[in-house]
Amino acid sequence: MIVAALAVLRCVAAHAQDAEEVDFGLWASAEVAYNVHPKFEVSLSEEIRTNNNVRNIDQLKTSLSFGSKINKYFKVGFGYIMKNCRDESLSSGWEFRHRYFIYATGSYKVARVKFSLREYLQGTHRIGVNARVNPEFCSKTRLKIEYDIRKSMFTPYASVEVYAILNDADMKGWNAFDRIRYSAGTEIKLDKHNKLDIFARFTTKRDWKPKRKVFEVKNSAIVSVGYSYSF
Repeated sequence: MIVAALAVLRCVAAHAQDAEEVDFGLWASAEVAYNVHPKFEVSLSEEIRTNNNVRNIDQLKTSLSFGSKINKYFKVGFGYIMKNCRDESLSSGWEFRHRYFIYATGSYKVARVKFSLREYLQGTHRIGVNARVNPEFCSKTRLKIEYDIRKSMFTPYASVEVYAILNDADMKGWNAFDRIRYSAGTEIKLDKHNKLDIFARFTTKRDWKPKRKVFEVKNSAIVSVGYSYSF
């Protein structure tokens, strides 16, 4: 499945507009989740991301989140992320960020196909840099489709996610939508406690350059492997 997804990503990358090349990166994460109550979960995760065709470590992330199932159709949550992002313009070579988020997810299952729509709001405060917008607030809207294979440990899925900047005066209307992600992968349930999530992703991001009054388009292809343990 991942090989097929990468082939799709390659085709999309080949036809991406306004970009000369596609950067490739690998992501890896590990998560521990505790079910405090059948309808309430706390999770802690660590993630490492690479870029520049896997030559550099791009980000290190620590996330703490809280989620609650309102009913079988609706889930809400909130959390905090501590990020270290590579920035060679700084003396330390790294930029520290605080991020806070809330989200709501609605889902509905038809036969063995599950549809879900998630709305995610986040605020990011960058430390020690002169940013044009700081903190930055944005929304992320994700549509995801999963297929439940009968008597299988695999749950394949595909998703598309759109970002919109909420507080940048130079990015209003349609220009506020600065990033889109296409993903395809599968969850692998090893047993009742252990699970893997493997996916391939293609991202198109538009960076606004105020001095030139243009968007600089950056495309990236990602392969991610995540492990989670729940109890």
